[in-house]
Amino acid sequence: MGLIGLSQWMIFIAVGAVGRSTVLYCGAKYVAVGELTFTVPVDIFCRMIFMYFRAKMVLDMLPEIIEMMKPADRVFSILESEPVTEPKKDDAPKPDIRDFLWNGKAFESKDARTGGMEFDLRDIKFAYPTMPEKVQLRGLSMTIPAGRTTALVGEAGCGKSTTFSLLQRVYDVHTGCGDVLLNGKPICHCK
Repeated sequence: MGLIGLSQWMIFIAVGAVGRSTVLYCGAKYVAVGELTFTVPVDIFCRMIFMYFRAKMVLDMLPEIIEMMKPADRVFSILESEPVTEPKKDDAPKPDIRDFLWNGKAFESKDARTGGMEFDLRDIKFAYPTMPEKVQLRGLSMTIPAGRTTALVGEAGCGKSTTFSLLQRVYDVHTGCGDVLLNGKPICHCK
């Protein structure tokens, strides 16, 4: 940035000096022959200096503007990345989630009266893919029984929304970082 910055300054100063000199020369020439009053070239000269300093301020802020644009690369890479939970073209077909529900045939419920979906989270360690250095869940284990109302309660940032996102398969748990089971089967095996 140093060499480019210096060359920009040299060009900027040279253009400014040529512009000011041209205004002074032409203004003095037209004032001498009586085509302009003295105030017109002075007004143009003052406006040029004002524009010169405004342009200088923009050039001074250019490194900060470039620094602010760096995170945009990360945002665009996230937007263009493929979701981990979406099926790929060569993946084997997965059973429908309705096959995991109790219907009297496909699934033997622990309590035939409730049916539904039972979630079992076992020793979950999870960090968001965009921030792998910040572990959000550390060793979370819990069971959400089928047919029951369960509440997740805690302070802000303790992992309530993250847990709910794992249950919805917005994110999948990495291999070896715990299991999310739906009616005893891994949730990643259903669509």
